Amino acid sequence: MSEVYRNALAREVRAIGYEIECQRDAKGRDAGFEIRGVPAELLAKFSQRSRQRDLAIEKFIEQHGRRPTDNEVAVLVRDSRADKLTEISTREVREKQRSRLTPREEQALEAVRVAARFTSVDLDSSAPSLEHAVQHIFERVSVARDHEVLREALRHGRGRIQLTDLRGELNRRESVGGVLRSGHEIATAVSLERERNMIAAANLDSAHSSR
Repeated sequence: MSEVYRNALAREVRAIGYEIECQRDAKGRDAGFEIRGVPAELLAKFSQRSRQRDLAIEKFIEQHGRRPTDNEVAVLVRDSRADKLTEISTREVREKQRSRLTPREEQALEAVRVAARFTSVDLDSSAPSLEHAVQHIFERVSVARDHEVLREALRHGRGRIQLTDLRGELNRRESVGGVLRSGHEIATAVSLERERNMIAAANLDSAHSSR
């Protein structure tokens, strides 16, 4: 759901004239996207929730000796969220945010806004993004959950593809036998052939060792 949301948001941001830049954390993991041109120090200033999330994750790792799953991260983020005013208008939120800006920061944001141009967003075919996801996911495993492949494809084509088109491309590959499905688990003909070859090689080594 996070990638569906980010992809849709990125398309809307592009539609009102801004360019996006995908972000990665210190370990190379995907970290969403930002609007191109916004100074890094300003992004950091307004990223308290990200810092709270990272601290909660660090504490979880110390306690459990492993990194939390995506679902556990969602719970950590929810539990670390400070109580907020429920009765507050969009105008009041905007005013509170603007009150934190220095004159120099306001100028920087205004420059980004002035450079933006409303435009129609041309969407790309989802086929290259799905191919990237298939190559990335199945280089490590033979079978994967379908949502894992869709998630990786949405990351690759963030703001440039539609989920409906992506699902259609996945269905097309299934129809021609390029992708094989059992419930929510999928594999490719290539990944299964690789698995068969590995099993055959292991059985052969075992047979030689027993002689």
